[in-house]
Amino acid sequence: MNDTKLSRRSLALSLLGFAGLALAPTQAQAQGKLGASAEPLMVPMEPGQSGSDPFTETFADMMLRDAQIEQEMQQGLRPRPEFPIAVFNVFEERQEELMDAWFGAWFQPRGFPGSGQYRFPVPPYRGRIDSQGHFVPGSAPPAAPGPRGPQTASTAFDGPNINVSGFIPPDTQGAVGPSHVMFQVNGRVAIHNKTTGAQISSVSLSSFYAVTVGPTTYPQGGAFDPRVVYDRPSGRWFATGMEFGIGSAQNGVILAVSRTNDPTGTWDKYFIDIGVAGTSPNTFFTDYSTLGVDANGVYLCARIFPNGTGTNRAKFAATDKASLIAGAPSLGTVFFTDNVTDMYSTPQPAHNLDNSAGGRTWFVASFNSTVVAFRSLTWSAGTPSLQASSTLVTTPTSGAPPNAPASGSTTNINTGDFRSQMAMIRGNRLWTARTVGLDATGASTTINRAGCDWMEINVSTATPTIVQSGRVFDSAAATPRYYFYPSIAISGQGHAAMGFSGVTSAESVGIYTCGRLSTDATGTMQAILQTQAGTGAYTRNDGSGRNRWGDYSYTCVDPSDDQTMWIFQEYCSAANTWTVRAQRLLAPAPTASATAVNAIPGQTNVSLPITGTNLFDPGASFPSRLAASASGSGVTNVRVAFVSPTQASVTFDVSNTATAGLRNVTVTNPDGQAVTINNAINVVAAQPVLGFSRVITNTGSA
Repeated sequence: MNDTKLSRRSLALSLLGFAGLALAPTQAQAQGKLGASAEPLMVPMEPGQSGSDPFTETFADMMLRDAQIEQEMQQGLRPRPEFPIAVFNVFEERQEELMDAWFGAWFQPRGFPGSGQYRFPVPPYRGRIDSQGHFVPGSAPPAAPGPRGPQTASTAFDGPNINVSGFIPPDTQGAVGPSHVMFQVNGRVAIHNKTTGAQISSVSLSSFYAVTVGPTTYPQGGAFDPRVVYDRPSGRWFATGMEFGIGSAQNGVILAVSRTNDPTGTWDKYFIDIGVAGTSPNTFFTDYSTLGVDANGVYLCARIFPNGTGTNRAKFAATDKASLIAGAPSLGTVFFTDNVTDMYSTPQPAHNLDNSAGGRTWFVASFNSTVVAFRSLTWSAGTPSLQASSTLVTTPTSGAPPNAPASGSTTNINTGDFRSQMAMIRGNRLWTARTVGLDATGASTTINRAGCDWMEINVSTATPTIVQSGRVFDSAAATPRYYFYPSIAISGQGHAAMGFSGVTSAESVGIYTCGRLSTDATGTMQAILQTQAGTGAYTRNDGSGRNRWGDYSYTCVDPSDDQTMWIFQEYCSAANTWTVRAQRLLAPAPTASATAVNAIPGQTNVSLPITGTNLFDPGASFPSRLAASASGSGVTNVRVAFVSPTQASVTFDVSNTATAGLRNVTVTNPDGQAVTINNAINVVAAQPVLGFSRVITNTGSA
């Protein structure tokens, strides 16, 4: 191990002694809005972070760098990493333990081992990389059959696994663009074809986030905690990764923005000093960064851990989006505040799908297992203002999630804690989900399993209010399945889909999903179904004895059609092997019927009213729209107008040469699912025009 890693390890051990109990909320605080506090002003970051030019390179540049590093290792010019598995988030684990102790020892007490048992990030080059920088994981076992839910499992394919990543946990992240799927996990970035699932490109996480500013190249000490979203309104990918840092220097975050909707092309990257500088013995470490995007800006949050005086706290950063996506991109002024102590762990900025420059930006975080904290940010004349204190929303009572038994695992699977995993907004409704502990009835009388809380929050005004919430869990009296690490998204049709991990003591960790239609009863989800079974026993303990899993998951809506959902989840693909998988979920298929219409050759703008279910059109800004076609020949210029999920109107012309006969009409939803109405058009021959001719001959005389 080199001196850099020893320095970071020593810092980690010293940081474990911080006073984390300052985060514990009082019972009075948990009843509603917190008492008045000093406003956490958003102020500009250090000089040099405003209007800075990007570090720009193509994905091919990043792959070439990895290939050169691999070649140097093979030639003995560069040492190969010492550890096959590196462990992240030691600081966050310590915070969890302190919170657990305050809430009544929800987890089994664990001691902290000596420094020799901690493994910190090392450059992730464990997998074999070919001359193009590619790594293709092996195929996964087929998904187990399950009941039909509101969404139907469709295309699925594996992304990175532990063999190419080299880290636990993966910090599962993925996003979907018009043509690509991008995975970002600890150690690896991979881009796949959205239609076929084939991997196109892959690069190490540290290479993807490499930024040179003056004499310094970041990320120092390696990259971790990746986040990625595809922002449909701007047609860009936004991604962030933390740097581990060196010694006692502050560790920052790298923001990467694609130039186009093609992630295999050019990226602009910026280093942001979101960390806090300190001098020994009062040093700081920044961890568990999050990412959000809306019409106005890009938002980062992270957790600050001090060693010495002070409390651990959340830090918020915001910068305008317009500068980042301009023709000559740059990083605008970065505003920040780091004195937020009333939101547990790191707040999640929402990815807002409402393409509007007005309104508020929202952040969500658990306050405890029963209360969720919200904070808003508004812009005025290019300057953001953060709400002074959090507004708290009470949810059904639960406890901290217990770790999950799994077949063959010598240590139960770590299910994390009750922090919110992700947040998204559409239609002024914020959706989020988290893991909780509960019993066979979904209550918290006896905490003996883990389940998933989800909620819909009205954020149309300055005070968020709960619209509905629900709980996904196994009600079996014995050997229940534990569900954990959920994420949730809402389609343009108003349907919800949630993805999460699941396991019992008799199986390996697999991938599960459930969902609800916009018309379902309030607070309910439909059947839980498994989309991918786990295979093999999994035990990958970290330095504090946890069998790590997660730490994230992600669910998103396909930006091409606004109705297909994608879940990104981790599963056990072989003994002691995690793999992150992308699963496509199809919306309910359309149905349609119509009363046949007659048309004659040469007729134009003939209308065929359609009655059906699950019809959908996302609008003119989407590439995939509701479409219609007719069988046979002679029926031309077929178009369809969306009226409602149950009504549409097909209009067509009939050519002068059309032959008589019946035609079928097919209506296709944006996601490609179609329904055919047989004999909907009857082309009839034109009736002949009858005429008379008479000749009168005068045979008489004048």
